[in-house]
Amino acid sequence: MSPRRVRTHANPLSWRGEVPPPDWTRAFADPSLPWAVDWGMGNGVFLLASAARSPDWNWIGIEVRKPLADRVAEEIRARGIPNAFAVWGNVAPGLPGYFPSRSLRRIYALFPDPWFKKKHEKRRLLAGDFLDRLSPCVAPGAEFLLSSDQPTLAQWMRAKLDARRDWENLDGKGNYAPARAIEIPTEWERHAEKAGRPIAWLRYRFSGAPLSPSPRLPPACISEFPGGRKGVR
Repeated sequence: MSPRRVRTHANPLSWRGEVPPPDWTRAFADPSLPWAVDWGMGNGVFLLASAARSPDWNWIGIEVRKPLADRVAEEIRARGIPNAFAVWGNVAPGLPGYFPSRSLRRIYALFPDPWFKKKHEKRRLLAGDFLDRLSPCVAPGAEFLLSSDQPTLAQWMRAKLDARRDWENLDGKGNYAPARAIEIPTEWERHAEKAGRPIAWLRYRFSGAPLSPSPRLPPACISEFPGGRKGVR
């Protein structure tokens, strides 16, 4: 029997209550390895390939769609992968307590849901005070790698992070990365390339500097996007 179809977009705010953290001392064979988080892992293609390619890292995949999270968790169990762990649910409301302090060394937000409508913007991953609550979980020097094939979302994510003092744009404020920022292609990346959609990549490093207040973004944010596409927020 083929896996049942799962909708592409899922509202993370439909999740009620906080997701309790697992016993992290039992999540991995060696919890002392550096931790990487794939926020919105989907089918787990990137997560599982990364765990195999980089056994000297622990990989955490987060997904709000239960069928996908269950599928990845079962794959991890069946293959006996010692350095990967799948989480079902919206863990953002539980930050910073969900992760141990300064435990995250790399964070991925690869092709997150764009939520184009203004009334749905609060559903985006970086919306509200997410970055404020994430900061205590992040180790100094950690990397945040993001991507999108939607100009409006790419510009919005860049503006959110560029406005902060605790995240440094490795390519300079206002810029995208000159090339893809990950070694393993994601499922959605292949889909976008097949459809001929350009992809924007962003790379940030956590400085651990004092936090700036959560920024109010300008009413319009227009900038160049790979392939010449433009988007307006």
